Amino acid sequence: MHTRHWGKERRTRPVVVFVAHSPQAMLALLNRADQAMTRGFGGRGHFEPARFEFPGRAHTAFTCIEWLLAGRPVALRLPVLPPEVRGQHTDLRPERVALLPEDWWPTAHHP
Repeated sequence: MHTRHWGKERRTRPVVVFVAHSPQAMLALLNRADQAMTRGFGGRGHFEPARFEFPGRAHTAFTCIEWLLAGRPVALRLPVLPPEVRGQHTDLRPERVALLPEDWWPTAHHP
């Protein structure tokens, strides 16, 4: 796919999915990534980290082979803000995201 610097409206940014061997390993990786993925971008002349964009955090997901083999194409995504911006003592509350549209999921797993 050829885009002009990540698409006309930045809607075609790449997505990275880390697949761990177990849910516990995935959570350990997610926690480490929360501490490491801290680069953000702000407007010119403004330094308000709470208003920065953190595209690496938004376009990275974490899942495990166990979930995928069970027919659950879901992953967890980091909170929008890194710990030093949202507060060092706040709990890590990842967002659950679908890796595929839910209508593509195996029918046995629909509620």
